[in-house]
Amino acid sequence: MRYTTENLAHLMAFDDENHMNLIDQPLLMIAGEHADTRYMSDAAFKKAVNAKVKEFFGANL
Repeated sequence: MRYTTENLAHLMAFDDENHMNLIDQPLLMIAGEHADTRYMSDAAFKKAVNAKVKEFFGANL
């Protein structure tokens, strides 16, 4: 049980938005226009400064 608890804690602490600058290949992000997490996608997309080509598609669902 300790292994599962430790991994969950690491997973919950990981913030992919802080590592978006490591993406150095083409990036396509898709998010619903009214998605509750849209603000997270917008912020992560802005931080992907090293992506060779990047595109954000805001789907109107």
